[in-house]
Amino acid sequence: MEYGYSASESFSDEVQISSLSDLEGLNFDDRWVFRGQSSFEFGLLPALERCCSAVDPKAPSDYIRKIEAFTLTEFQSRAHHYYDDPPAVSETFEWLALMQHHGVPTRLLDFSQSPFVALFFALCDLRAQPIVDAALWALNADQVRLKSQRMLGGVPYPFPNLGAREVSRMVNELLKEDRDDGGVILASPFRMNDRLSRQQGLFLFALGSTPLSAALTGIVSSPRSLRSIVRKFRVPLTQKPTLWKDLLTKLERMNLSHESLFSGLDYFARSLDLRSRLSADRLFEPRVSK
Repeated sequence: MEYGYSASESFSDEVQISSLSDLEGLNFDDRWVFRGQSSFEFGLLPALERCCSAVDPKAPSDYIRKIEAFTLTEFQSRAHHYYDDPPAVSETFEWLALMQHHGVPTRLLDFSQSPFVALFFALCDLRAQPIVDAALWALNADQVRLKSQRMLGGVPYPFPNLGAREVSRMVNELLKEDRDDGGVILASPFRMNDRLSRQQGLFLFALGSTPLSAALTGIVSSPRSLRSIVRKFRVPLTQKPTLWKDLLTKLERMNLSHESLFSGLDYFARSLDLRSRLSADRLFEPRVSK
């Protein structure tokens, strides 16, 4: 089974983001959630799907779930050695979120309720040369949930107005059944870790063995109508090589940095690393004596 979208999908938007004013001018309301990616060529591909695709792009559809079941069991059996307050074994959603937090490939795909947080993540790790255009994804959360509810038939959908605890309970039930109806879930666990809270984060994932891209396509009447719920904007870094620096400098002034979005000494150090790269020209610019 093939995984992921190509960059030329019909939801790619002609509007480019070259400034924070461009982003603000899109006038997204709180129905939308966002994801930033360092390359415009990347699709909406969870780490678990990337992992399986690297092994065999045409692996059987249930392969990713078998890998997930194995890593989940292994993580649950040993996490208590390193983590003082692990979730209950039945809290599958929280376990997956914790695994995602620590870098284990999962079906979860990170989104944020803030477009500025998403833009930061699209730009903050641009070390590769040559620079490529980045991407900002926007997802209409209300439409995703409503259309997925129809796909699930009579099964209740975990809408956020039900309350965080009930949403987690319902998501755990859906994960336990893991039906192949093609449903897509957009939610956050009841117990949010520090990083998820700082980033205003939530997760998008598919139920059953369906890849996320196919599940998203499946909840609409046609692939072209995906654009009503998914939009993808280009950040044209190749046209203006200093754009990443201009945008990140302004985001840092909004207190968006590794230090504020994560926690711990390692991420404070990464903030200093990024700050030094952003400030290099100014710090080492020759001064003209009067």
